[in-house]
Parts: sequence; structure tokens; C-alpha cells
Amino acid sequence: MARIGQLAQKTGGFGTSLILRLDLAEPAAALRSLELFAERVVPRLTGHTEARRASLEWAGLGSERFTGALRRSTMEAIARKGEVR
Repeated sequence: MARIGQLAQKTGGFGTSLILRLDLAEPAAALRSLELFAERVVPRLTGHTEARRASLEWAGLGSERFTGALRRSTMEAIARKGEVR
């Protein structure tokens, strides 16, 4: 995927990508390869995964804050019910 991205950047982007398919693999394996290309490579090249990537990065950077807040609020709710053991 990195090499395809490098080629796209070097050439200014692709209008269309053509895939040369030789009948060397089992049909099911060839179909799965094309499915993976469509599911994982194309969205990255077109920028459709950028918002998700940025969101995951943001959440990852604040994960300790989020899990800490969750832990504290859970313990507070349990303490209010008098169920702390």
C-alpha cells in the first residue's frame, strides 16, 4: 500500500487504476485479493479513511484521561449505592 501511495504522490494522483489480473491464482483467492484492494487500499488512497484515522489518533492520545474518568465515575456510582466492598 505504501508503494501505491508513493506512486500516486509522485504522479499527482490517479484518475483510474487498472489491475492486471493473470489467471495464476485460484479464483477465490484472486477475488479475495480484489476485495481487499477495494476495502483497504482504495479508501486510503482516496482519503476516505482520514477522518477515522484522526479520530482514532485523538482517542488514543486521550485514552488515559477517558478510561480514568470512566473508572472514577463508575466507582462514584457504586459508592453512592453503598455497594463498595
